[in-house]
Amino acid sequence: MDAARNDVHPTVAVAFLFPPMVLLLRAVTDFNVVQTLPVETVSAGIGGCLLLATFVVDPSRRGKVGAAIAIGLFCLAYGYGLAIEANVLFDRSSPTTYEVTVIDKHVSRGKATTYNLDLGLGDR
Repeated sequence: MDAARNDVHPTVAVAFLFPPMVLLLRAVTDFNVVQTLPVETVSAGIGGCLLLATFVVDPSRRGKVGAAIAIGLFCLAYGYGLAIEANVLFDRSSPTTYEVTVIDKHVSRGKATTYNLDLGLGDR
């Protein structure tokens, strides 16, 4: 996966590292996850399969614990992003909308500015 020093073959490490990070970033910023345990289970399964496939393809990485941990983290990131994106893409149910009434709003200023809303339950 990664080229040794002075190796004439190109490295594919960059191609392996960037897609999981972009997919993870998109999944975290675009969607709110409510049920985390099923997502974590599917993510761990996908990440484990990817890690296993990585060691099958590149047996030189098997004895290196640090590399295995780093590759495992990227595989888990890819698994999480893939699980979230696949769940959203394959979900054909109609969206649920919740209506609320804003009772009060105020701004708290200090080291950081915080915008607060007091909400009431809307009509069901």
